Amino acid sequence: MSFQVCPVDDAVDWPELGRCLHTSYTLPTPEPMFRFFRPVFDDSPEGIARVIERGTAALKSMHESATNSLWYKVVDNDTGRIIAGACFRIFHGKPFDHEEEKVHAAWPVGGQRDFVTAAGRIKEAPHKTLFNRPHVFVNVIFTHPDYRKKGMAGLLLEKGISKARDLNYPMWLDSFPLARRTYESYGFHTASSGEIDIQPSRPNGVDPDEWKRAENYLLPLKFWPMWRPADGPYVEELILIASRSR
Repeated sequence: MSFQVCPVDDAVDWPELGRCLHTSYTLPTPEPMFRFFRPVFDDSPEGIARVIERGTAALKSMHESATNSLWYKVVDNDTGRIIAGACFRIFHGKPFDHEEEKVHAAWPVGGQRDFVTAAGRIKEAPHKTLFNRPHVFVNVIFTHPDYRKKGMAGLLLEKGISKARDLNYPMWLDSFPLARRTYESYGFHTASSGEIDIQPSRPNGVDPDEWKRAENYLLPLKFWPMWRPADGPYVEELILIASRSR
């Protein structure tokens, strides 16, 4: 069994890549943070197919409209299947100074979207606070369940690490619980914020029933903000981040 890492072919790869991503985050059990971005309101085969199609189209559109997006795939050379993928985003300058708040269009307008928007602010706060500076962001990384524990994440991470090393940039990612040890083995450290348990408070005027519906669907939502120094001792990099975030 042999594997090849290469850039995603925008002309042909997106449908298969999107299916692989969805399978990776939903089997054997759905990852709660994935449902944050890809809610499933109709779990029939047709409903799930629509979720995959819409989600893949959104990723492709974001990639095509951005100048800082790098997508890679891992292919099983024996079968030709796409079995893993990753997206790295390269940020220069201070990327969050004028960034607009994300619209979570996959959620219906009202209390459910209000909940997701509030949760999104909590999720993004460590990244925007500590890393409003040049860096490489691991936007997404995934492996098909049939190929886990075979080093696919490492093959993809090496691509991002190589790019960060060329630019002398640090890296940032948001880790789900199961992936944390893998990232640590590649030099990532938990950020000073530590584990984030997302539990937003409902603002006045928001439909409590719709808010509760999203809350029941998504919680618990936990993740670990992690970063990797560009170069030099870990402690020196911590001091640099602290000084730039004041």
